[in-house]
Amino acid sequence: MHKPLLISLAVLSLSTALVADPTKAVDVKIGAITWVAGLENAEKMAALQHRPILHFQLFGNLDEKYCCTNARTLRATVLSQADVQSYLASNFVTSWEMARPVPKVSIDFGDGKKVERTVKGNAVLYLCLPDGRVVDAWPGVYTKEDLLAGIKGTIADLKQAGVDVGNPGLGAEKGILEWQQRAGSGATPTGDSSIALTVTKSVVEGPVMKILGAKAFADATAQPKAVAPIQASTQPVMIPGSEGFSKGQLAKLFTRYTDRFYDSSGYAIAADDVVKSVSTRLPDTDDPVELGRRAIIEDSFRNKRFVRPAVHMWLGSLSKLPTPGESKSLVFSKILRVPIDDPYLGLGVFSIPGTPDPGSK
Repeated sequence: MHKPLLISLAVLSLSTALVADPTKAVDVKIGAITWVAGLENAEKMAALQHRPILHFQLFGNLDEKYCCTNARTLRATVLSQADVQSYLASNFVTSWEMARPVPKVSIDFGDGKKVERTVKGNAVLYLCLPDGRVVDAWPGVYTKEDLLAGIKGTIADLKQAGVDVGNPGLGAEKGILEWQQRAGSGATPTGDSSIALTVTKSVVEGPVMKILGAKAFADATAQPKAVAPIQASTQPVMIPGSEGFSKGQLAKLFTRYTDRFYDSSGYAIAADDVVKSVSTRLPDTDDPVELGRRAIIEDSFRNKRFVRPAVHMWLGSLSKLPTPGESKSLVFSKILRVPIDDPYLGLGVFSIPGTPDPGSK
């Protein structure tokens, strides 16, 4: 006789537990790198060392086993590699903060075996000036090559524009915003099809969603399909003038463009189906290590091609540089398509007879 499969969804309640408590955060060591708890502490160190800050914002705590999927992936791959750590140690003050707790799903197989997984959530790395203002951002997962090239490229471009991100002068903010405006104007997106993000999360969370019997979390922009292969298009959404887009135009373009994004990890799908659906140019494989590797490569490719232009549009549309705290809601909800301001991350939208509403006892 088979024992029943028990599934419990640990949905966050409408309580103060939803808010990250910075007093409980601790410095976290990943290999040789110490990630300082809180941006304020990092700012003090950066001011003394004349270095920029690389700030890690994530669902959950960086030191817990089950922080969000993409934070775990970055922690176990890119941020643990020796050459990355050497570069970070020589050039940055590294810090982290919890954006909010991460929801967890516990699966009890009835024979003493249990599996715990996280759902929703995401992570972002911010390049900041020593005073904590955001210069650039890398939402989601990247390969080592793409992340390092991106960070080094931003720093080099800004240096050529007369901005030293470690020791910025009075005109640094103006120079950074102008550079972002040019970058946003040069990243004109094409087509109007939906764009699937978070392939790595889909590999981990898709099977959980399948067990739960859910099609998707309530993301109004999501499309009812698996991760769709990228389709080429040559029709620009908007065409910039001879001097690029104005800040107002970039703001409109950002909204129009990111409304096409959706978080594919909310869909019920087998892990190998996720990777096969986006890796049609590669031979089929059932090797879990290879599937994981492909997922990260695909995520990095999509984030570099689609997410990074959105970051330039967003920052290029601003009149002043934001802090990571000021950026959090927009980056997670508009770019990563995680409804971070919803206490139940989209789980509390529907009322189903026989199922208690979120927050009820």
